[in-house]
Amino acid sequence: MKVHKLAEVFPTMPPEQYEAFRKDVETQGVLTPIVVYKGEIIDGRHRWTASREVGRECPTVEWEPTSTSPADIDMELWDYLVSLNAHRRHLDKSQWAMIAVEGSKFIEEKAKERMLSGKKPDPEATLPQGSDRAPQSRDVVAAKVGVSGRTIQKAKNVRDADPELAEKVKQGKITVTQAEKEIKKIKAPERPKQEQKVD
Repeated sequence: MKVHKLAEVFPTMPPEQYEAFRKDVETQGVLTPIVVYKGEIIDGRHRWTASREVGRECPTVEWEPTSTSPADIDMELWDYLVSLNAHRRHLDKSQWAMIAVEGSKFIEEKAKERMLSGKKPDPEATLPQGSDRAPQSRDVVAAKVGVSGRTIQKAKNVRDADPELAEKVKQGKITVTQAEKEIKKIKAPERPKQEQKVD
């Protein structure tokens, strides 16, 4: 079964943690059903993979959005995934900032695809109370986990400059500030050495 692109925005389990999890699935089975939407996994990719590897059944439940327009469904799904992961995963601010940037990119690309296909915006789509614009996917993360706009901008700069460093940030191996410093080091032009004068 394929994993939904928005679910892939969240980092995978570290190998040692996954191995312990897989052994638990082998012994206990899958205790919590995975959540799917239109045939794609939106929650439980590790449960699904482990169940396949150890030959256990993997129960599923279908996620049902309350929205009807595609743009609203994307935002509702994003909000759902952020809420799930905010309550059960120990992710730092740098990881959340990178997740916000990648989720935002996915939603923006989907919106562009709809525009290019000639689909008009849904006139029934409603804006948040007291707002004159649709919510941004980055705002969803910021509101849920308290990531500052400055940290999210740093994450965007890192992602645009070096995807490999961005992945390290997402996996929690380095902070977004450390990644930004690494990029500045790489981009900093080497100063020509001054020749020593011989008397």
